[in-house]
Amino acid sequence: MEGRACRGLDLQLQQLIRTLLKPNHWLIIYIDLFIMFGIVTWAEESQFASQAIQKSDHLAKCSVHTVQNAVINVAAIGLILNPALGYAYLVPEAGECNLKVSFKGLLKIATDSGSILWAKSEIVKTDDEFEYHGICTPPTHKMNPFKPRGDTVGVYCVAKTHQGDFLVDYMDMENINKVKATAKTKTVWTAWPDEMTKKAMIKRASKQWPKTDREDRLG
Repeated sequence: MEGRACRGLDLQLQQLIRTLLKPNHWLIIYIDLFIMFGIVTWAEESQFASQAIQKSDHLAKCSVHTVQNAVINVAAIGLILNPALGYAYLVPEAGECNLKVSFKGLLKIATDSGSILWAKSEIVKTDDEFEYHGICTPPTHKMNPFKPRGDTVGVYCVAKTHQGDFLVDYMDMENINKVKATAKTKTVWTAWPDEMTKKAMIKRASKQWPKTDREDRLG
């Protein structure tokens, strides 16, 4: 009985989304293809989207076509909206729904696409010991994560290619503040400054990583 109930709920969710997307039959076909190949499932993605809208009155008031575009974009780059994973989010901005990819999502795209083997970004604080060794050698970074480390002075990113090479990039506070100043909304930067700083660093560092079709879709 429980299995039948779940299947019934799944069908109801599918019908609801199809009704909302009825003017765009091509979009329904597009999403169905992703579902067919197991990339996303109606039950999961419908619940994630519904949860996001229920938690935000501003998101519920966004124009329909911007919500549709956000769904298309998250599927196209191979991510999902599961908030537990924190790869991507639907964010309302001036009446429009925008897809925001987190630094975790950027790293997943890069590793899944084969651009790099792995990458990591770290914040540097005033009480840390940091020594830069150039663009091809990981820096020396010593810090105590269990006590206050002072204010942020910069951020860096280390990536390893499939050939075994390291790619290193960094940003000081002047460049971090320039990125922050161009943000459409400052609330996200205020709420999660370290996460947004890491994201800015990864986006800049990724410009020197080997490119793939999926990664290029980030723009």
